[in-house]
Amino acid sequence: MVLALPPTIRVPRPHELPHREDAQELLAKRARANITQGYVTHPNKTPQLPFTFYAEININNEKLWALFTTLANDMPYEVCCIYGLYEEEAATTGYFDKADVLNILEKFRDELSMDCSLEFGLLYQTKELLIEVFISESKYIKFWGSDKQKFLQHMSDYALVEIDDIAFVDDYPKIVLPLRTFLPKAIRPEEVVRALNKAFGINA
Repeated sequence: MVLALPPTIRVPRPHELPHREDAQELLAKRARANITQGYVTHPNKTPQLPFTFYAEININNEKLWALFTTLANDMPYEVCCIYGLYEEEAATTGYFDKADVLNILEKFRDELSMDCSLEFGLLYQTKELLIEVFISESKYIKFWGSDKQKFLQHMSDYALVEIDDIAFVDDYPKIVLPLRTFLPKAIRPEEVVRALNKAFGINA
């Protein structure tokens, strides 16, 4: 089943890739790609970082926020928040009560889950443990952790299965549209970042 993307992402039309000789080939590859709900996991190959596996997860956009909060709820009670505009340096906060962080992010739920100018996530890291859940600008989840059994249970709860050849929307060219095209009252991404800076006491 084709992944339900946010309205802000669509497949390019052939004439929208005018400067690429391989445009038609790319679009044909994308049409065959397994961009569907599911996930893939990879063992940690960076032993100096204290996590055991990394996962990438596709889920229909309407369920993205729910899965993000499910994974976040397993994290320790204090976390850092990472956020920013795509392709710009992200801000990383100090540690805050996780419930407070989630309450702040909830105010910008539509923007964070659908606006492709924004990326964000939660991080907990010590010498012994690293857990991170992150939503990329292409609106799929990246997860670093160590409790794989609990992770797999969550995947099962959301009817997600591991797919070795799964593909992600940013593996191929895409057209990105402003969220305000679809939600006229959506907050502009720069304003979201400013509001988060204020909420977390970051001077930018």
